[in-house]
Amino acid sequence: MIRANCRPARQYKRSTRHFPFSSCLSFTFPFPFRFHCHCLFFLSFLAFSSSTSMDSEITNTVLFMKYFSAVGLVAMVYDHVLTAHVEMQVVWLNKKVSLLSKLAFGVNRYMTEGVIAYTVYVLSGAAQGLDNARFLWVFGGSAIVVGAISQAIIVLRIYDLWDQRKRVANALIYVFVVCIGATVMIGFVTEVQLKPGFSEILGICVINVKPKILPVLFGVQSFFDVLIISFAVYNALESPRRSHIELISSLQRDGLTFLLVLFALRTAYLVSSIVGNAGQCFVIVSTCWAFSAILSLRLNLRLDGLALNRDSVFKSEWDLSDWETFQG
Repeated sequence: MIRANCRPARQYKRSTRHFPFSSCLSFTFPFPFRFHCHCLFFLSFLAFSSSTSMDSEITNTVLFMKYFSAVGLVAMVYDHVLTAHVEMQVVWLNKKVSLLSKLAFGVNRYMTEGVIAYTVYVLSGAAQGLDNARFLWVFGGSAIVVGAISQAIIVLRIYDLWDQRKRVANALIYVFVVCIGATVMIGFVTEVQLKPGFSEILGICVINVKPKILPVLFGVQSFFDVLIISFAVYNALESPRRSHIELISSLQRDGLTFLLVLFALRTAYLVSSIVGNAGQCFVIVSTCWAFSAILSLRLNLRLDGLALNRDSVFKSEWDLSDWETFQG
């Protein structure tokens, strides 16, 4: 159920040329970020275990949407404050970063923040005269665009990593194109099936029916994440090694931890679309989208930072919020 004070809606050889991948992914999250992650799973559990009575479910869903939707926005703003000075130096003032990369970073950060902030504004009940159907189209379209950009960045990094296995890397790109195409088509069908109405009793716009095709949409994304993880494990197993320690190091270099965290967030999409109602699913998707964007942005900043200062490749771990990292 979407809550907003609005009018009734209308029906309508691993690449070591430049830097190791592991140094780009071994970052430490600030405490508030970890705190919000715990809140995400805890509040999701509370929402899904609520009473089955209609009145209780509506009340719990409205409260869940109103307050939980702000978690993702707070996390994004906090992370933006921590990394603003780094972003300026390694992205916007870095001549080694292409215009296309800067554009992708800007869309990933600022479009996501704008849409998440707009979502919080709508779900807070402060919106007046809002066309709920138009809001859902804006949210869905933006989520697909930003998700495609984030996945493309990951795929291109992995492609650059696997110099000796271009056949496997090429297969990954083909699957990526197919999955993105399927996501766009299924996403369009999902938006068409969403029929926001208006509750005269509550005086708010609502979505009472969750599209049956929604789990398929998130299932495609989860399938692609599983495929990437499988390719990373395959790459590590096929690499020459003398011990299990080297295998673990290879998996770490290929960013397995990063991929697993991203997969966990995408799985939250899928689970919420299966066991949650429409309102719970919508808010969890928007919150997980915010956390996924933070992961992708941190990856971008690390890679661009290493390109700015080649000496950083010899640092095994560093905190992105500390600018002294980039000093030689």
